[in-house]
Amino acid sequence: MYICITKDIFMRKFILLTSWLMSMIVAYGQQEMVSQDAQSALSKIDRHFFIENKGQWPSDVLYLARLGGLDVWITKYGVNYNFFKLEEIPS
Repeated sequence: MYICITKDIFMRKFILLTSWLMSMIVAYGQQEMVSQDAQSALSKIDRHFFIENKGQWPSDVLYLARLGGLDVWITKYGVNYNFFKLEEIPS
C-alpha cells in the first residue's frame, strides 16, 4: 500500500511539474512573436498540443507535443525534450 501511495504522489508531482514547464515554454514562445499576422494565425489553430501515439512512432512513445522550437516526447520511461531552431540556409 505504501508503494502505491508513493507512486501516486510522484506521478501527481511529475504531471504538475511537466504542465508548469509546458506553460512556461509556451508563454516564452509567445513573447517572441512580433507579427500581428502570426498572432492572428495562432489564435485560429486548435490548441491541442499532445498527439497520441497510434502506431506512428515506436511503442515506447505515448505522446508527442510539438511547440515552436520544441518537441516533447512522453514515453513509458520519462520525458524527452528536443529543442531546435529552424533557419533558412542561404543559397
